[in-house]
Amino acid sequence: MGFFKVIAEDTGFSIRNIEHASCPPFPGTLSVKYVDRGYKESCPAFNKMVREVLYKYDTVIIGGTWPKYEKTSADFEKDLRKTIEDFLKDEKKVVIALRAPGFIGYDKACVQKSIKLPFLSCEKRSNYSDRGDIATNDRIRKIVSEYKDTTTLSLRNLICTNGICSAYKNGMPLYYDEGHLSIPGSEIL
Repeated sequence: MGFFKVIAEDTGFSIRNIEHASCPPFPGTLSVKYVDRGYKESCPAFNKMVREVLYKYDTVIIGGTWPKYEKTSADFEKDLRKTIEDFLKDEKKVVIALRAPGFIGYDKACVQKSIKLPFLSCEKRSNYSDRGDIATNDRIRKIVSEYKDTTTLSLRNLICTNGICSAYKNGMPLYYDEGHLSIPGSEIL
């Protein structure tokens, strides 16, 4: 969200973040097959509530743990298409935020540990050779290319540069955990 906050402030746009942890942004009860038991009621109710206030906005940016959803259900592509088509039917511009690169083994306490262990290089421990984007992001790009007023947003080119993907930018950590950018990190980007 910090990334969008900075863009909104710099350009004078208004932006509103509405999210429910572990809840894919699919309409109706489509989200139920993707969530754990504890979210089977709250997730569809949340998505219904969000759709009731979207009339105020021209553009909708949706994101999620797309690779997890794709692995969970063979209906992922159909459900994503239904989501896009519903927004387009309501005359919205749609932006699909692609999954950012992940960092298995990322240690968010590394910076603090490096104070006691000065030889510890947090940046070196949190980077890897860029092997290209994940297949799920590529499939989403292909789907999105079939729709008007729909695009994707990727932060990958800001995280992976010169053949290296790094959880740090200019010495500053970007991530909260292995798969989620921190708010300060996303503002840096």
